[in-house]
Amino acid sequence: MREPKGPGGRRKKDIIYAIVLISLTVFIVIGASYLYFQGSNPPNPESFCPQSGALGHVVVLIDRTTPLNFIQQKSLYTYMDEIVKKRVNAGEQLTIFVIDEDITKFSEPIFDKCNPGDGSTKSPWTEAPEKYAKLYKNFLKEFKEIEYFFDSPQPRQFSPIMEMLQIASIDGFGKHSIKGGKKLIIISDMLHNTLMYSQYKDKIDFQQFKQTDYFKKVRTNLADVEVEIAYLMHSPSLQNRGHAKFWEDYFKEMGARLTTVQLIQG
Repeated sequence: MREPKGPGGRRKKDIIYAIVLISLTVFIVIGASYLYFQGSNPPNPESFCPQSGALGHVVVLIDRTTPLNFIQQKSLYTYMDEIVKKRVNAGEQLTIFVIDEDITKFSEPIFDKCNPGDGSTKSPWTEAPEKYAKLYKNFLKEFKEIEYFFDSPQPRQFSPIMEMLQIASIDGFGKHSIKGGKKLIIISDMLHNTLMYSQYKDKIDFQQFKQTDYFKKVRTNLADVEVEIAYLMHSPSLQNRGHAKFWEDYFKEMGARLTTVQLIQG
């Protein structure tokens, strides 16, 4: 077929090229838009978790049954800031409970969100990093809003640590079906104190405690959980090696593993 000659033929040819170019441009724009808005699969806007589910779970228990001194307060806030920003990886769930004498009042977590990640490692072409950055800003903002729960101005009569561990198992690890690793961080003096068993009055011996009816009541399932204790030193005469051994044996009995015991300054 001969090429059209003359001005009319050239115009027709230019129109065909223009149509092809416009069609190709539209196709590229639509494809890029699809990858940007759909292929990025951004986190859930409510929970900040990946659409496919959280990649791991960190549960934190903060003991507020004994007021903190000034140094302990500063240490606690610094420690929690480190957990939120450095130790909960992108895509992992962070669940925070407080330990208070009334377990019914604080049976629900005060914080239960995933770290969405700040978007710095996301591709600007396919993963919409600015969406992650916005969610991460909201994640930090919501964390800051619950910090006033961390301390209490008045000492509490009881410290039901084991009951709160049950709640952490049920409404923390048990509530979310997460395939990744499970870590439990407890910020406390670890001095359990209830009417049925008080480490201020009763012997701190796990093998003896294990034989009691109370133990059967408070035992829980912490299978495959790595446990870290951040000690708040309120009664150094009681918080000795024997006390740490009690909790090491306790967590082993629950199927967990105590990996770290460290002091909170103050």
